[in-house]
Amino acid sequence: MASLRHAHERGENPMGEIKNGLEKLITLLQNKVTASFNGRSGDRLSAAESDLEANLIFAEQSVEEDPTTARRLYYEAQEQAKALGICVHC
Repeated sequence: MASLRHAHERGENPMGEIKNGLEKLITLLQNKVTASFNGRSGDRLSAAESDLEANLIFAEQSVEEDPTTARRLYYEAQEQAKALGICVHC
């Protein structure tokens, strides 16, 4: 937590970067799911996609209340996205 305080004192906004990163991951997951469904009805998210979605939602909700948890979940979500073939740095 001290590192977040020091970053803020230096004029940095690490939680803003986390928020932006989460928004990007959510968009990438939505794009992947939309592309994989390809207009078919009745399709559902895979277990891995559902886990990623849940982590993203929880991380997004945690940003203000528990930044440490949000940061951890964000990094975990990045790894989950990579495992699903989602390019997180594209």
